[in-house]
Amino acid sequence: MSSSRAERVAAMVQAELVGILRDDCSDPRVALASVVHIRMSSDLRHAYVDFVPLGGEGDANEILAGLESAKGFLKRRIASRLGLRYTPELHFRVDEQLETATRVTHLLNDLVDT
Repeated sequence: MSSSRAERVAAMVQAELVGILRDDCSDPRVALASVVHIRMSSDLRHAYVDFVPLGGEGDANEILAGLESAKGFLKRRIASRLGLRYTPELHFRVDEQLETATRVTHLLNDLVDT
């Protein structure tokens, strides 16, 4: 399977997922999720969704619980909008790279200030 196909499907799933989270979900926990990256499995049956709390607000564990709770709803909406042969299973995880980068930046700034 072409990696460019996986990237195109990931981009389509991300665009739809962001719209669904913004417009269609009533759970206030998921409103605080900002999807930063989606990686597809080579067979396109699994989508690994990395998210961060929007604006750094909200508890990542609560957001994760809300996303897990809404997983079936989200999958059905994606299926109806994209019309893929197989709608990927959604696997949510907190993207900790942003937090790590922020922490490193603060440490470097502290070194410069001393």
